[in-house]
Amino acid sequence: MRTLQVAAAQIAALQGDADLTLGAGGRVWEGVVTTRNVDGTVNVAAMGPIAGPKFDRLLLRPFATSDTHANLLRDGCGVFHLVDDVELLVRAALDRWDGEPELAPVPEFAAPRLAACTRWFAFEVKWFAEASPRSTALGRVVSHGLGKDEPGGLNRAKSAVVEAAILATRVHLLDAAELRETLDQLAIIVEKTGAAAELRALELVLRYVGQQLGAAEGGRAR
Repeated sequence: MRTLQVAAAQIAALQGDADLTLGAGGRVWEGVVTTRNVDGTVNVAAMGPIAGPKFDRLLLRPFATSDTHANLLRDGCGVFHLVDDVELLVRAALDRWDGEPELAPVPEFAAPRLAACTRWFAFEVKWFAEASPRSTALGRVVSHGLGKDEPGGLNRAKSAVVEAAILATRVHLLDAAELRETLDQLAIIVEKTGAAAELRALELVLRYVGQQLGAAEGGRAR
C-alpha cells in the first residue's frame, strides 16, 4: 500500500498552493478515473479533480462509499482521463454500461487506461485524508500520454450533457420540479448543437433520472 494518511500540515499547505486552488491556477477537470478493484477487475468512474496548468498533480475528492475511494486507499494509484466522448462520461458517472469500455495497458503501472480518451495521466497517491462524505487525495502524475488522435474543441452539447450527468448523480438531493426544468433547458442545447452521440448520452441521463424520481415518488406514495 503506497498511500499515506495526511497530516494537518499537509492539508494546510494546500491553502497556499496556487496550482491546486480554484480561482488561482487550479481548475476542476471533468473526466474518468480507472483503478483496480480488489478482485483484479477494473473500476471506471467519473471524477472531477483539481489540476493546475502543468497537470503534474491531481487533487481528487472521491466519495467515501465509492469503489474508487477503496481502491485508491488500498493501492495508491490510478489513471485519470480527459475525454470528449460524453456518452462514455455519462456511463461512468451513472454506472450504466452497454459492454465494457476498451482498455489499454500503461507500461510498468498497476492500473490500465481507457483506449478512448484524449489524454491520460497515471498517478500515484502521495497522501490520503479520509473524511465523510468525501475524502481528499493528492496524486502525483508519474506518466502521461495521448489517446485517440482526433481534434478536440468546445461544443455546447457536450458541455450540456456533462452538466446533466452531474445533476443526475445528485438526483436525491435536488427538487424534482427544478431538476426536470433544468434538464429540459439542457436538452434544448443538446438538440440544437449536438450529434447522435450527445443525444444518446442525454437519453441515458433522462432515463436514469426518470427511474430515480419514479422510485422516490413511489416510495413516498406508499
